[in-house]
Amino acid sequence: MTDAEREAQIVALWQGRARDRRRAEDVLPFYNWLVEYAPWLVPPGAASLDRIRALVEAHTVNSDSVSEPARKERRQRLRRRG
Repeated sequence: MTDAEREAQIVALWQGRARDRRRAEDVLPFYNWLVEYAPWLVPPGAASLDRIRALVEAHTVNSDSVSEPARKERRQRLRRRG
């Protein structure tokens, strides 16, 4: 597997997570999950967490943008009930 293929798989797995699990504080749990369940994707070396963080950074959502879709969904459910 090439580095480009490995990186593409890591980003795809990150993007496959729920939006509220793609925040900056979720990178470490994601990294730990990779180490346990997909160790062949983890870059070798001491800086592997930093490399994962850099890969998913462009696809990380901030906490404020996570809460807005949740509020919209809640409002829509309430309208349907009413």
